Amino acid sequence: MKNQYFGDRRDYLKYSLIRMLISDYGLSAAVCWLLTKSCGGSDGQKIEYLSDPQSWREYDPLIYDFLRSQVVEKCVRDVKALEEGSLLRNCKYFSDIVPDDKISRGKYLDDFLNLAKDSQLVFFDPDMGMEVESVKFGTKDSSKYIYLKELEESFSLGHSLLIYQHFPREKRPPFIKKQIRRLSNQTGAESVFVFHDNEVAFFLAAQPDHRIYFDQACSKIKSAWRGLHVSTTTCD
Repeated sequence: MKNQYFGDRRDYLKYSLIRMLISDYGLSAAVCWLLTKSCGGSDGQKIEYLSDPQSWREYDPLIYDFLRSQVVEKCVRDVKALEEGSLLRNCKYFSDIVPDDKISRGKYLDDFLNLAKDSQLVFFDPDMGMEVESVKFGTKDSSKYIYLKELEESFSLGHSLLIYQHFPREKRPPFIKKQIRRLSNQTGAESVFVFHDNEVAFFLAAQPDHRIYFDQACSKIKSAWRGLHVSTTTCD
């Protein structure tokens, strides 16, 4: 995540998903932004939807109105706006800049998991998504990814995991299946939910005790976000 992305179309879906997954079920969440430094350029300018409430507000009016107020009216592009408000109840945030080197990255995860220890849902928000073979843990630009061993450790502590995933230039269905398999094999998750549009996906590795809540939430999400693909995979 970069602050320059705050409030774009992906954020709208992102915050709505978190809210719908926890709000009605007494669950708590911890958000690990995996924050990297803003790099300038045109990234993060996908905010035209905020000028078209007639088309976009109905998906999640609460989230939409908040983002419109922050981005359009106040010109704020910073995750602190979410952290300092009460939009997502029962939610903690970890907004340290994520490092590349192994030692600092290990401490970073330890510090986050200490913050998240009482949270049922953990959300990881890397720039790109789950690790790729070409970028090894601890090397340059590894800060853009969440690594499978980090997901395994988090899941082993009893957290359900929600993970942001940018789509690479691959065919969507096989890529989604591959990521489900990687996530399930690494964590041991028996159920993986997927929410995706044409640009991004969110993978949810569910703890068995949380499955009943997420099943209900998925029905609400699918109803609210028409055009969003929602599926559940029970993994062997």
